[in-house]
This record gives sequence, structure tokens and C-alpha cells, in this order.
Amino acid sequence: MGNVYIISGDDDFSRKKRARELAVQLGGSDPDDPGIEIISADNENVKPEQLAAPFAEAVQTPPFLSPRKLVWLKHLPEFELLARSGSEVILQILCDTPPDEVDIIVDGPGFDMRKSYAKELKKAGVQLELFQTPKSTDRNYAETRRQTLESMISSSGKKLNPRAVQYLLETVGGTSANLANEVEKLLLYVGDAPEITLADCEAITSRTPEAVGWEFTSAVAEGDVLRALKLLDLLYTKDSDAIPLLASLSNEFQRYSKLIPAMRELGITHANPRSFDNLPADVKSRFPENPLLKVHPYRAFKMCESAQKLGGHKIAEKLAAIRDASCAAVSGNGDVRILIEQLILRLCSDQEKRR
Repeated sequence: MGNVYIISGDDDFSRKKRARELAVQLGGSDPDDPGIEIISADNENVKPEQLAAPFAEAVQTPPFLSPRKLVWLKHLPEFELLARSGSEVILQILCDTPPDEVDIIVDGPGFDMRKSYAKELKKAGVQLELFQTPKSTDRNYAETRRQTLESMISSSGKKLNPRAVQYLLETVGGTSANLANEVEKLLLYVGDAPEITLADCEAITSRTPEAVGWEFTSAVAEGDVLRALKLLDLLYTKDSDAIPLLASLSNEFQRYSKLIPAMRELGITHANPRSFDNLPADVKSRFPENPLLKVHPYRAFKMCESAQKLGGHKIAEKLAAIRDASCAAVSGNGDVRILIEQLILRLCSDQEKRR
């Protein structure tokens, strides 16, 4: 019996990657192979009737010099196309059981389960795979992104340092394509090294504003004054707006202020490297919005470690210092660059003594 595979979703990279992998699995890697016939639909101006005739002919033609045949309706611009006049032949072929020796792949964005065409295809028993781009508002956004990253690394046989995981998740854009591009660069950069480290990520991944901002706020929170001042050169110029930079520092220390209550909520009195690895499932289900459950377990430990060292009183002092600096920057009194440098020195002073 032939099979029909529908691959859709708004994650273009993952969807197309899966379609290619499945096509290779079913029809071979050579597009000229007699066992595979591709109907290219990768054109937003394509009309259903332009695809219907060659698609029907491809499905109805038996395989030649091959026991099986794959027909790939490649990169449909939108599945809504199947709801338009002229697409009846395509939809009917997909809903009917293909000949025993023929498999069909159709890939493209916009498969809507509420539409009539989708209900017909589901009723016909097609095999459906959806690849959606994780949204930052999704409940399991952080975990989904982490799993995607680790699956990209796992095939290489290398390990990814926990700090490197967090760096990539917080600084690389939300698309799988961006993440895959940075992973490919890292694998080439580290060569035969068994582990990818934070230093590797900082050395070779794209220096986006998000990446530099992450490094800057982390350096200040860790009390690394020299590194923070060096990164300030990349973030702030004479014509820059100081308020977003100060807001990022405020957000960082506000996050630390929430960690001690978050630890108590999870029943953790003193964090250690294993505290977040084996939390009971009922605890995770009771507190899905706990900030410590939205990051890598090792990152959660390091955040708690820093928060415990700072203490609530010191965090409040640092937030007050950032507030005062923001007021001074808005009022225009003095050189803003000097004001930010003085703030960095003040915020890092306590941590520097402990380093």
C-alpha cells in the first residue's frame, strides 16, 4: 500500500529539512533516480491547475526500473491552495489510497486543521507532521528550544557545556535555521575537541546585539569589571541611548531578586549542581511558571548560587543604584558614558572582592 506524507508548519527550516530527509529515505538521494519524481510548487504565484495535471500523471504512472516510486509535491507555497478551485484533483489523489508501489510527499506551510481540506485528509489517514517555530510565550518554550539544540549536537558525538547551552538559547534568534547555522560553525571551529564550551560560543558565533548584551549583563552580575567595561565599548557609543542598556541591567538583577522565592517554592533551601536534575514531576506540574524551571538545570544552579552570594539586601542596593543612574541619564547631567562606567564599578565592587 502506498503512503501519503503531509509535512507542514511555520518552521521553514525544520519542515524542509524533514521533507528532504524523508525523500532520501523513500526515494534515494539522486533527484535523477527513476524512483523519484518531483513536482516543484515553490512559487507563490502557482495556480492549482498548473500542478494538478503533472501531479496526477506522476502518481498514475507506474515506476520504471525501480520497484517503488516517490512523487514529491515539493514546497507548496501554502496548503490553503488545496481549498481553491482547480485543486480538486490534487485533494482527491491525496485522500484516495495511492497505488501500492507509490508514496507521496507534500510539504509546505499553513496546514490548518480547522479547514475542510484538512479534515478530509485526516479522515483519509494521511501521515501528518507539523513543525512549528516555538513562541517565547509558549509554556514549554525553553525546554523545546533546548531539545532542538541538543538534537542538533547529538549526532556529532560531542558534548555541549551547560553554560554554552544557555548562551546559545539566549542569544541566537528564534528560528531553527539560525540555531543550525551557529551549530554548524561551532562544530567546524572546535574540530576534534570532545566538548563545546562557552568560550567557543563567544569566539565563533555571530556577535549579535543580543549576544553582546547577554555577555555584558552576565559579566556585571558576576562582578567581572574588566570584561564588563570591554563589552561596554561594543554596546555603547556617543550617540547610543543609555536607557535600554540600563534597563537590561535592571532586568538582570530583578531576575536575581526573584530566585530565592523561586527556590523556596520548589522546596530548595540551598542550591547545588544536582538540585534541579531530579525534581519530582508533581513539583514541576504545580509550578509551571517558576523561572528556575525555564532554564537548563545547571544554569538554574549557577543563577541561584549567584543570588545566594548577593543576598536580598545587596540586590536591592544594586537596583537602587541602577535607578539613580537611569534618572541621571534622563536628566542629562554629566557625561552618560562616565555615568555608566561608574555604575559598573559600583555594581561589580562586592563581587570583585570575592573573586
